[in-house]
Amino acid sequence: MLLTATDSPHILARRNPLRWAAAGVGITAAVLILIDVPGPLRVAVVLLAWLAVPGWALMRWVEVKDPAARLALTAITSVAITILVSVLMVWTTLWHPRLVPAAILILSAGSLALWPSPRDRVARLRAAAHRPAVTRTATVQWILLTASVTTWAAALAVTNTDALGSWGLLPALPVAWYAAVATTLVLCLWGILSATRSSPLRLSASVATLVVMLYGSANILAAEPRLPWVFKHIAVTRLIDATGAVDPGIDLYNRWPGFFSASALIGEIIGHTNPLDYAAWSEVGFSLVNTVLVLAIARSISKNHAFSWTVALTFVLGNWVGQTYYSPQTLAYTLYLTLCLVMLQFLRGAPWRWVARIEDILARRRRTDHSIRVPDEWTSTAPAAGRRYVIAAVVVLQFLIVATHQLSPYIAILVLLPVCLLGFFRPSWLGFALLGLALAYLLPNLGYVQSNYGLFSGGDPVANATYTPNAPMVITAAAAWQSDAVRILTLLILVLAAAGFIRHALQGQLRITIVVVWLALAPALTLFAQSYGGEGRFRIFLFGLPWYAMGVAWLFWSGRSRNPRLRRTVTAAFSAAMALFAALFVGTYYQPEASLVTDKNVVAGAEWTDSHLVPGDSVMSATDYFPFLIGPNYPILMTSSGSFIALSDVDDYYDNAMDAADIKDVAYGISPHGRTFLVFFPGTPRDTKKPGYPTVEELAEMEQAIASEYDRVFEDGSVRIYVIP
Repeated sequence: MLLTATDSPHILARRNPLRWAAAGVGITAAVLILIDVPGPLRVAVVLLAWLAVPGWALMRWVEVKDPAARLALTAITSVAITILVSVLMVWTTLWHPRLVPAAILILSAGSLALWPSPRDRVARLRAAAHRPAVTRTATVQWILLTASVTTWAAALAVTNTDALGSWGLLPALPVAWYAAVATTLVLCLWGILSATRSSPLRLSASVATLVVMLYGSANILAAEPRLPWVFKHIAVTRLIDATGAVDPGIDLYNRWPGFFSASALIGEIIGHTNPLDYAAWSEVGFSLVNTVLVLAIARSISKNHAFSWTVALTFVLGNWVGQTYYSPQTLAYTLYLTLCLVMLQFLRGAPWRWVARIEDILARRRRTDHSIRVPDEWTSTAPAAGRRYVIAAVVVLQFLIVATHQLSPYIAILVLLPVCLLGFFRPSWLGFALLGLALAYLLPNLGYVQSNYGLFSGGDPVANATYTPNAPMVITAAAAWQSDAVRILTLLILVLAAAGFIRHALQGQLRITIVVVWLALAPALTLFAQSYGGEGRFRIFLFGLPWYAMGVAWLFWSGRSRNPRLRRTVTAAFSAAMALFAALFVGTYYQPEASLVTDKNVVAGAEWTDSHLVPGDSVMSATDYFPFLIGPNYPILMTSSGSFIALSDVDDYYDNAMDAADIKDVAYGISPHGRTFLVFFPGTPRDTKKPGYPTVEELAEMEQAIASEYDRVFEDGSVRIYVIP
């Protein structure tokens, strides 16, 4: 039965079953956590409840009309609670990772059940809106989407990844996989081109499916979490879970614990304390959340549906940087997008008068006194009673970014401080608050950072942009092609974005264009201070990508045309651009896979090694890519009495291939008072880093000599570990 405006607000509140269902799920999740019920049911219920219930209990008091923004802000509010609570617990060593979350869930569920907000009382009124009829087009789209998902799953089931070469997954994936991705992309384009008539649910399902296909396939095929550098993050999380505290003397991660403490807390409540169980899903999870955030940001700027969905799709297809893996910078980036969304939703303001005068001079609009001036899309948000809570939320978000990652808060400052000072976001002093938080957190850690890493890598932006770590490699034809494809994809997005910015500004939307262009270009200012180990240019593109995507969308959807031929041309150009983005993304994302996966036996050997470490021990690997840092005992290898090393790092000092005596010398050099675990696993490294690296035959001879003198203490499949006492 549809409710009408004459129904009592109290009746409306009682008839809102979703609120009561959420409260029930929250209570159920709290019980599952407290009695420690294992299994997939606990994972599903607890994760759903934790991401929805605490966030909804707070966000339902805030008026956010856009569904994408409501969904994203609800989830991120729960994540923010996770980070804040977990950081406070590890800083105070009061680590109660089950009791505290259970209490939060119970309180949030009680709030939902007992205190309906004004939004709860009118929510059912909105449900009375007319539901779109199921048309033949809708039926065809759902059938195609179902078929593409089925085909994609079947294609992954028959994909063989045992012998990946220099082209990675590209030749290993069957034609059916490419067909499924292409079909889903077509459905996304179909939905965008008919955005005013297409169901938001179908379009959302198509884009979400494309995200899962593109960012999930490699992780589903990999036996262990991808990317060799993920395992050190797993180690820090396991250390916090084991000790319930952080030790700033160990490494930089213990000084910026936001991501690790939050991950340890979530692992405890879902019953999987080892991140190896869930780290592989980081790429899919963060990619989905970030896509929703970018969509919500675009919707806060323009009500044009084609524009906002094009922004989201461009973001998905253009994000070749690969910064969605299990890491602090991934979480910090998501928080940064949330910070931008909150400020765009609630804190937009008119710039100072002198800024507005400059805008008028720059605009040079050709109009008569009787012409109608086109209103700019950048409109001020009216002051609200809860504005101070929004400002507090911005401060909290920046604090969480500051406590999570070293570089990201300063990119946020470079981006947001100038537009705050110019009045585009109000209050203007908020920009200085963002800066003050970052500096206040840095000061106690300044000496450590300066002595171990250096605060600045030079003031030459060109040198910082072109800096490459000193790690000589033999570049294969496939790797060279991938590098060129990345440049083409980046350049294509930048060129189309620039054209879109110009077109939108010429149509009278100068203010919004100026702000977005600044948000796109400001991250590049980091190159005046840091190369970030050669990754600075990648981070610049990543932080600018949501705003580049807006330029791309403006190029195709600024203004309206009644010319059918022009509309067909725009449709064809838009479809071709998205198809080219997709082709380049797939090629660049899946080509290096052979160097990004770690064998499950190697991971088993690394875990065994970590569990047997005692102070003074060290670890050597005969080949690269061994996850030395993987478990809670990793600090042993970070102290002066212990160490870890790959023989490829020292073989240059020997004229011929290293023998057992050479290895013994190295072992005593890095661990003079303890044992050294020497790890062998097969093959020359997947990308030969140095000319003259030991061949398979030389490695076999080396191991034979070691086996004749030292004990083998571990063997699992192709991995063997010897101990040098």
